[in-house]
Amino acid sequence: MLLTYCLPAQEFINIEHGCNYDEEETEKEYVLLDASSEAQRIVMEILEANSMFFMSFILKEANVKNAQATFANKNKYILYSPVFLENFKKEAKTRWAAYSMLAHEIGHHIYGHDFTETNSQKRKTLEIQADNFSGSILRKLGATFDQAQAGINTFALEGETSTHPSKSMRSTAIANGWKRQDDLLKGVGAIKAPPPVATSTYSKEEVQREMAKAKQYYDNKDYTKAFPIYYKYRNSPYFSSNYQSNLGYMYDEGKGVQQDDYEAVKWYRKAAEQGGVHGQLILGIKYELGKGVQQDDYEAVKWYRKSAEQGDADGQRILGYKYELGKGVQQDYYEAVKWYRKSAEQGNAYGQRSLGDMYRDGLGVSKDDYEAVKWYRKAAEQGDADGQLKLGTMYDKGRGVQQDDYEAVKWYRKAAEQGDARGQAFLADMYDEGKGVQQDDYEAVKWYRKSAEQGNALGQLKLGTMYDKGRGVQQDDYEAVKWYRKAAEQGDALGQCSLGYMYREGNGVQQDDYEAVKWYRKSAEQGNALGQAFLAQMYESGRGVNKDIAAAVILYRQAASQGSPYAKDALKRLGYD
Repeated sequence: MLLTYCLPAQEFINIEHGCNYDEEETEKEYVLLDASSEAQRIVMEILEANSMFFMSFILKEANVKNAQATFANKNKYILYSPVFLENFKKEAKTRWAAYSMLAHEIGHHIYGHDFTETNSQKRKTLEIQADNFSGSILRKLGATFDQAQAGINTFALEGETSTHPSKSMRSTAIANGWKRQDDLLKGVGAIKAPPPVATSTYSKEEVQREMAKAKQYYDNKDYTKAFPIYYKYRNSPYFSSNYQSNLGYMYDEGKGVQQDDYEAVKWYRKAAEQGGVHGQLILGIKYELGKGVQQDDYEAVKWYRKSAEQGDADGQRILGYKYELGKGVQQDYYEAVKWYRKSAEQGNAYGQRSLGDMYRDGLGVSKDDYEAVKWYRKAAEQGDADGQLKLGTMYDKGRGVQQDDYEAVKWYRKAAEQGDARGQAFLADMYDEGKGVQQDDYEAVKWYRKSAEQGNALGQLKLGTMYDKGRGVQQDDYEAVKWYRKAAEQGDALGQCSLGYMYREGNGVQQDDYEAVKWYRKSAEQGNALGQAFLAQMYESGRGVNKDIAAAVILYRQAASQGSPYAKDALKRLGYD
């Protein structure tokens, strides 16, 4: 058991978001002190009950109202008030109240809850999940039904708040967690793990015979029958790495057994250490995501490499990606190309299109559009949506192939029909411009909308434009502003410029020069020529900013250098041509 404590005896941290045990969260600077031995012991018991070998949070006493799970400085924290903890136990008349409160906060971290969530209903759901976890853990530790609920029934506020459910709802959540765990321990409604047995009692023939049966159940997705057999023979020397990976998967996905990230990692690790390729790959993913283990890019790369060196195509393409990004390893485009190629030559579509990217951009290899097209085509013909999109782009631009709008539309459509948001936006562009298809504003709007509703900034911008111009839809400034804003808030420079224009003109929003300047500036700062020209116009006229001809000239020049005819005319008019 490893519980991390990395801070000095006293420290100050600022907390912006967190989940308190009850009442509203507050933004505050907290003073941290080392946790008491009692709190450490309680937390360690909770972790052990959940088969956790370590937890990457920091436990500290703090000047909080009760207890809080939070993030600060890239660390997970559980903070608690020692005075409250003692009073809580006394008022509830049981030591289990302290366990319940700390288990609740641990539950927030285990479930990976987003403490920045602003939706009131979603926030309450997070608290219910944490209470449910608390009830389950207290049952594992031996608390009675009444003891598990004693804390919440003594302390919690009667009514709901914007972040916390009512006392009765929380008490019910704890009860449900306790009952579900009780059923699991009794073998009611779930698979109960058989007790450990001596491995020497099983012959090789018996293990092989029974595991063949279990594998058939597993392949048929009948996990409730597969799990008991896997579990029974898990300690046998004939329990291969493939079986260990399968057992890890069942814990990972909660198939035939209660979901448990830490047990999943345990079995993936056993498989990996036996040389199991799949176990190595999945263990790498677990380290990358920080799921069941402390997040560690270097450990992730270590296991990806082991998988890749055994010839696993997925391990090879992921290792290539790590070299391309320089994540967990020093950035090296040549190494990236090496591993992408190994994966691609085995027919891995991801590896193929990634290798195509390297040829297209000239990273780690000489730039070669023909080679890029070759690898994009291989991925596209396997049905890879990103490969289809990129092959369509090469036909659209005439790079590495003869320019062909019809082929571009063909591949964009294949990607779009798989739900690829960029493919949908690009296909809409073709309908918008009548390239490779008959011009059709209604079809353009259809595909822009599909893309926009998936959150694609280009789709949002173009859908906003269609509403702005009344093309393919009834003209609607309010809808135009809605979609321009979505694109703008994602950082799309044209979306920012378009939103600025709507504020300047008062179309679909109340006219506001200051808001116009705000969005023009965001666009201009990204180097967008139109944003620069419009912001210059605001400086020239003194709208939303103090009139400043010098600033206007600078911005007009920036836009003119990108070919803006309006900016060139403005410079000439001001005598700066």
